[in-house]
Formats: sequence, structure tokens, C-alpha cells
Amino acid sequence: MNAAHQPELELPIVDSARPAMSTSELWPIAVHEAGHAVVSVYYEIPFTQLFITPDGSGGLMFNMKKHEVLLKSPAQVRYASRLIVSCYSGFVGHRRVFPSVSREGVKDDANHAGGLLHYYFKYERILDKNTGKFRCPIDAEIEILVKRRARRLWRVTQRLVRRLFPVIQVVARALLERKRMTGEEVVALAGPLIANKRAACIARQRRARSSG
Repeated sequence: MNAAHQPELELPIVDSARPAMSTSELWPIAVHEAGHAVVSVYYEIPFTQLFITPDGSGGLMFNMKKHEVLLKSPAQVRYASRLIVSCYSGFVGHRRVFPSVSREGVKDDANHAGGLLHYYFKYERILDKNTGKFRCPIDAEIEILVKRRARRLWRVTQRLVRRLFPVIQVVARALLERKRMTGEEVVALAGPLIANKRAACIARQRRARSSG
């Protein structure tokens, strides 16, 4: 139960706890959180914890020190794009096992992704056709850039989650059993499976080139 401190009376205010959910009800949520985690492992996005609770909440906790360094690195735009794909991947995975899930339920994920896109395009340099010089985009131009990039990254997410879904299911099952996993535990479980997927993909590409 969650307790909010009330200093005047030195008493806790206890929120009414939500009822525990069954394993079958928790499965889409476990897949959702595992989707975030597996794509983060795939892109080497550092995180410390992955968890779900009996009442149906869950989350992925980033390693903020490493996270902030990467967001300020020369590869920040690429890293931000990968981070957005990780944000989208929870919903895409969730929808594979629960097709009727509403986007309303994943506002936090969408807001995080949208905030990152707006932040980076705010400092993007675009060529002004009238002056021939580079400048920062105005708000209307940022909205166009954000929508265009969001559509592309959404397609990337759908392809990646489809390819990694067997790995996502493995991590989701482990999460259902343990309820909480460290970043190292998820990497140890998902890393070798992702490596196998990558190797198989490379082998297919080589066969296609050799037969072409």
C-alpha cells in the first residue's frame, strides 16, 4: 500500500490498494515492460531495474548517470532515436498479445517519446531557402519534423518488436515469475538470444547476396 505522510498529525494517509491481478491479466503488462527492456538491451540503452507489481503497474528504470552522458554525447541524435523506439516498443509488444489495448493507457510512453523528439528538433539546423543559411526551425516546422520522424520510428519499432518478440516473451515469463529483475539479469537472459537473432539475420542477408 502507498502511504502519504501527513506532518500535522504524524499519521500516514493510506490509499486504497488496487486488487491483485491474475497471472493471465498480468501477462500483457509483463510483455509491455519486457518490450521496453529487450529493445533497450538490443540498443545497449542502460537500465537498472525492470519490474511489475500484482496490481498491474510496472516500469523500466534507466541508469540515469549513463543515460545523461549518452544524451549529451556526439551520437545523441542516434541515441535519442533508439530511446524513442524503446519507448514505443512496450505498446507495440502489448498490442501483439492484447490487440484491443488503447493508446490512452500508454500516455507516459508517448509523452516521453514526443518530448525527446521536440527537444532535439528544437536545436536542429535547417537550410533556409530564402537566405541560403542554416537556422533553427520555428514551432510549426518542428511539429512537421516531429510527426515525420515519429512515423518512421514507429515503423522501425513494429519491425523490431516483430523480430524480437520471442525474446520479449522469454523475458516477460521471467518477469511474471520474479516480479523484479536487475538490468544485469535482463541482459544475461536476453543478450545471448538477441545475439542469436542478429547472427541468423546476418546469415540470411549473406545467403541472399550470394544467390542474387
